[in-house]
Amino acid sequence: MINLALSLAAGIIAWILTTTFTDSIWAGLLPFIIIVPGLLIYLGRRTGKKLEVIAQEAQRQMTQVQNARTPKQRDAILDRAVEVLKQGLVFKHHQFYVAAQLNAQIGQIYYVQKRFKEARPYLEQSFVRNWISGAMLGCLDFKRKDFDAMKKNFERTIKHNRKEALLWSVYAWCVWKNGDPDEALRILNRGLEVLKSDERIQANVDLLRNSKKMKMRAWKELWYQFHLESPPTPKPKIDRRAVFRGAP
Repeated sequence: MINLALSLAAGIIAWILTTTFTDSIWAGLLPFIIIVPGLLIYLGRRTGKKLEVIAQEAQRQMTQVQNARTPKQRDAILDRAVEVLKQGLVFKHHQFYVAAQLNAQIGQIYYVQKRFKEARPYLEQSFVRNWISGAMLGCLDFKRKDFDAMKKNFERTIKHNRKEALLWSVYAWCVWKNGDPDEALRILNRGLEVLKSDERIQANVDLLRNSKKMKMRAWKELWYQFHLESPPTPKPKIDRRAVFRGAP
């Protein structure tokens, strides 16, 4: 990473100069251990501020989605947000995890748009602690019936995000839908070992124990973003006053 390399270079130069003037190799140790972390923190903050500007602009773009009147307008807004986030990739060699965090956000946007082929490479390179990206990657494997890869990706994501109840639930749902309710129940029970009081996990445990279908509606939009089930169609509103007036 560039920031680390610059910090180490500055520290080594300070060490060499101090050693030259003091004729003691150990005299240069103090400026080295002060300059390297200090400069690394400074450069990291500078990079962080630039990325923060990019993230805020991407967020501003995404907040406009609620004003979109058609799916085409919605996709155009999200595409602009993606282009903004991609600008941040110029800093991927400056700071650790920059690329992984940006890839996670870009992959999620593509996934939400159902552009699964475009989402996959970004999700594969996303930050391992971003559990939504990890879950989406597991869902992509589920959709293409690569169940070994699906389990591998979910287990990898869970290893770093054990306290995310929806992650356990999405994993279990995919396994259950693949026809293995016993394994799905084991996954949910593993989740309960970490999240003992989670009512939504417990509800699905009870359903599976009684040989019933898992229900994920309690998660609302958080669940439907994975495109594993379609959200319920809103019921049409009836003008009861018009009905009583005999209006057609």
